[in-house]
Amino acid sequence: MPLSYETVVGADLSGLTKAASRWRVLPDELIGIANSFQSTVTRKLSRRDWDGKAAEAGRRNFTKVYDQLEDASKESKAVYGLIRSAVEELESVQKKLKGIASEVAESTHLSLNKTTGKVLFDSPEEDFKQRQTIQKHLRETINEYNTQINTLLNRATEADRALNWALMQDRNGSKPGFNAGTVDSIKAASKSMEEAVKQAKEAEEIIGKGEKASDREMTRLNSILTNRQGDPYFTEKFTAGVGAKKLFVQWNDMVNDPGVSDGRAKIIEKLQKSLGNTLATATHSDSDAMKKWKKDVLALGPERIELERKTPEPGRPPYNFQVMSALMREGDYDSRFLINYGEKLIDFDKKMDSEDWKQQPDNIWLNFGGDDHGADPMRGYMHALGNNPEAAKDALNNPHDLRYLIKERDWIADQTSVTVKPEYLHRDLGRALQSASLGVPWDETGLNRDADTANIAREVMKIMGEDVRSKEEQLLHNAPGLVDSAARIGSGYIDELTKATAMRGGFNNAELIASGIYDSQDNGIGDVPLDTARDFMIEVAKHSNAYEAMATAQHIYTASVMEDNAGDRYRVQSALDSGAYNQGLMAAARNEYLDSLEKDERESADKDSEESGSWTTWSLAEGGSALNSVGGAAAGAAIGGAIAGPPGATVGMVAFPIVGDLAISAFEHYMGFDDDDDQGESRQGAHSGDLRDQISLRLTEMESSYSSNHDGGRGLSSDASDKQSNGWSYAEGILKSLR
Repeated sequence: MPLSYETVVGADLSGLTKAASRWRVLPDELIGIANSFQSTVTRKLSRRDWDGKAAEAGRRNFTKVYDQLEDASKESKAVYGLIRSAVEELESVQKKLKGIASEVAESTHLSLNKTTGKVLFDSPEEDFKQRQTIQKHLRETINEYNTQINTLLNRATEADRALNWALMQDRNGSKPGFNAGTVDSIKAASKSMEEAVKQAKEAEEIIGKGEKASDREMTRLNSILTNRQGDPYFTEKFTAGVGAKKLFVQWNDMVNDPGVSDGRAKIIEKLQKSLGNTLATATHSDSDAMKKWKKDVLALGPERIELERKTPEPGRPPYNFQVMSALMREGDYDSRFLINYGEKLIDFDKKMDSEDWKQQPDNIWLNFGGDDHGADPMRGYMHALGNNPEAAKDALNNPHDLRYLIKERDWIADQTSVTVKPEYLHRDLGRALQSASLGVPWDETGLNRDADTANIAREVMKIMGEDVRSKEEQLLHNAPGLVDSAARIGSGYIDELTKATAMRGGFNNAELIASGIYDSQDNGIGDVPLDTARDFMIEVAKHSNAYEAMATAQHIYTASVMEDNAGDRYRVQSALDSGAYNQGLMAAARNEYLDSLEKDERESADKDSEESGSWTTWSLAEGGSALNSVGGAAAGAAIGGAIAGPPGATVGMVAFPIVGDLAISAFEHYMGFDDDDDQGESRQGAHSGDLRDQISLRLTEMESSYSSNHDGGRGLSSDASDKQSNGWSYAEGILKSLR
């Protein structure tokens, strides 16, 4: 529908003009930042004696930073051109419309409706015949004016639509970063919109062919969807055009064939990803067409699809839930849609036998390139929640559903899988729990905690640890796919776990804990019961890589509390005792678990432990991520860090909170880059080794300082050596372990 005359003529373009002016200077500013980064960071570090995995990873990242800034400059230049061309077009339209209005106003026999923009015959002549003569004479002029006005209004509408479309584009699709290929004018945007409409129709036609689509046509469909998956205009046209029912029927017909050739399977694998991303973008639209599509998906979910292909048992085709869940593994779906979808799916899942998901006549195959074939729709849904923390923390903020998913539900293995690894069955669930608890997508490192994420984390810890003393029911042993995510959740709340167990750590008391010594934010997990914290840590620490991850997070968190309280000997000692208690607790749990295993299992676990020994050596090699928390901190700023596991470590990178300003200077301080160029030589070598050695050195420096300044030459370790924290002394639990 075109913009109204009143809207176009009365539009205030000053905001767009100002925006164009600001975008005009941005490209040069970004290039300046890029050049400054290169000269002050990249070149400076390249001249230093910095080598090893951390150096290699750092230099790779520095190059990426420069490239992204360069792309951002190019993209901002294109945006400036786009907005500037829109302003010029709209200004031109306004000028011409106002010119027509002036001409009409000068005419004795014409008038202009300022609301509709319609030019009318409006003569003061009273003689009827004379009026008719004048009107006949001006009829062509009136038509010309109205035609010009309609053309100008269409131009304004097209410019407005093209600008809106172009600014909503994400040419990278599912890939992060900036894109230098952004359209740079209204004309280019309009042309691309026309192509989008044509390609949406073409894509509809191809998917409508189902199994009859050739490999070439499917490759073409993938190309269209890959290039357009970040275009809201295209994705809505395509998704609403196909419709939910037709999508499920035709996609199943196209791909659900266990006898598919390897070449076609590879095409389908790519197409599944691009189609999933396309649907995800479309779900963010609130148009009437997309509201209907989402409503239809929910209604069709519990029903079996209508098969186009004949099967031995035509009454047993896949459920629509299975088709949709396989597709939603890719992309960032609208949160409300995911929440509503999950409510329907979980409710339906509870009412049926989970075995029914895999009892399909064709040996169902809806997921390509993964570790399952898509028979269990809950796995695809959990994967989608893992990609969307906002949806995850809403959908999983229910103790009953959490218990059902973690402990009560029977997670099935595809009957078509040749080899089913137990860690695969619960891995998607673990990623969803991780996303909901930490507030970031499962494949990103960082923390974004709030009251809801903390509530979920607390409930997850409670469920995972409640059977820790049972020899029969060992949750993580029976569901190894949850181990990695459990370690990440534990590391992400290491501050609250420390606070919960702090009273067991020697010097601590309720008043000290209440003072905020362990707080990295003021609205975290809250008053987690001691038993919950302790049992969770024991359960997670049984597994080698998970133990290494949480132990390392505990080490660094303890160091941050010490750093933040360096002026108070008593508080530092308390922090050391708390860290020592948790380290001892986890180490004892690990050893006890190994002793309980059969010989062959124990040898395998021992091997895992040896391989994970390099975990913290690798720690800073791939960078870190800051904690983005709601609220301030009782004892220092709410800041976080991140550590990465060694190559092959299942847990990989984990994020954790730390107290005070340690994170701000962590990289420079621990790597020795906080010194001036002319005096950093001696400490550079001391700080460039293993992360545990770095922290050990820092703690030793603090101990030495206290020895000479506060205790008459008697160090903290002398005090601590007189007392045990459940069999794990300060010296053994902190300094010796770190060294």
